[in-house]
Amino acid sequence: AFSRSSPSTSSVVGGFRTGSYGDMGTRPYMEDFLLSRDLRLKGRNASRRPRACLFAVFDGHSGEEAANYLQKNLAVTLESALNAVSEEVFLLTGEALDTLMKSTIAESFADLDEKLCATPSGVSGSCASSLVIMDSRLYCSNLGDSRVVLCRGGKAVVLSGDAHKPTNLDEADRIQKSGGFLLKGRVLGGLAVTRSFGDWQYKNQADLRRMAGLSEGDAISPLIIATPNINVELLKKIDDYVVLACDGLWDVLGNQ
Repeated sequence: AFSRSSPSTSSVVGGFRTGSYGDMGTRPYMEDFLLSRDLRLKGRNASRRPRACLFAVFDGHSGEEAANYLQKNLAVTLESALNAVSEEVFLLTGEALDTLMKSTIAESFADLDEKLCATPSGVSGSCASSLVIMDSRLYCSNLGDSRVVLCRGGKAVVLSGDAHKPTNLDEADRIQKSGGFLLKGRVLGGLAVTRSFGDWQYKNQADLRRMAGLSEGDAISPLIIATPNINVELLKKIDDYVVLACDGLWDVLGNQ
């Protein structure tokens, strides 16, 4: 016997009360994973060390391997990247800090995706929505069609930006300019998202040419990329909570 849903859990991370719940639906195994933990920043000036923590939801597809890999490795990768520039993180403020954080997060995503795709787990894929809280600043990163919504004074504020799906006109245009096509609302008729971790077969030349029906000399670029939307928001006293969830929740519930 097995349970199709995981029990709700609660804890305190970075001084914030957190809770989580997962439901497997009709699939025979769970493909989605959660992550919440403090980020351990190092540096000589401990008195200026910001409070930092990470929350993320990974919506896996074509197997659980990619999402499981991300749960185990995203925090370590991001922590390492932040500690490489920790002295700047401790000293910078405002837009200068935001620029550094956005580039560090984007580089961490690219590095993690490259490492994932070099393993057997890279043939599966995963969307990812993450939230780094550093003191009073929120850094929301999104790949795919999960979503992050902030409740501000009872009103919903979407932090994750537009979903990376074939129905997104900018994404559809990028796919076509890269040499691919959309069929029945999916990339090459297969994948229902346009950005993700893993999905190596949509990123390497040999598999892409085969799936797209192209010849050896035909040009085609990676169709699925791991470049996230990254948005910055400042915490306010009227902010109540943040929800990070897979598309399954947002398919049946509105942001508000």
